[in-house]
Amino acid sequence: MDVFIARQPIMNRRVEVYAYELLFRDGPRNWFESLSPDRATSQVITMSTALLDLKTLTAGKRAFINLPRALLSQRLRPKSS
Repeated sequence: MDVFIARQPIMNRRVEVYAYELLFRDGPRNWFESLSPDRATSQVITMSTALLDLKTLTAGKRAFINLPRALLSQRLRPKSS
């Protein structure tokens, strides 16, 4: 299974990497267009924590992930079996 996540550096005033913004990609192209923002964000969270090593992905730096308002305000419920 191929996993694609873009990482955009966030620099401080001394032009050093402070953190990375993690972005969903649905393939090797540098954009996505096929998923809703909510699904894309969910995929980034899942891939960067469950499938990849977040610390390695961000070289030990902080990680930022854009969260759409709808996803932030959504009440989390456990899946029923």
